[in-house]
Amino acid sequence: MSYYVGLDISMKETVICIINENGQITHRGRTKTDPEQIAHHLKCTNFKIEKIGIESGSLSHWLVNDLCSHNLPAVCVDARKMATFLSVRVLCTGQKIS
Repeated sequence: MSYYVGLDISMKETVICIINENGQITHRGRTKTDPEQIAHHLKCTNFKIEKIGIESGSLSHWLVNDLCSHNLPAVCVDARKMATFLSVRVLCTGQKIS
């Protein structure tokens, strides 16, 4: 099964949410905003991670580059487009948008 990671980044802490290919949340966690610690946290889950999404911001470039150097498939997503991507996913799963 494939897994997808969303990282909510702040200066001190990163919140991690992992969903499976069916859109079900399979893991939630928190770690210090440090690429080494984020990579370690993700690798300890033993999930086959297809993509890691990070919303664009001041730390995005640094985190994406360092996570990629740990062989993790990280991408930066434009913050203005994130809501569009999320609404498409919700519509595809047949859930109503409230």
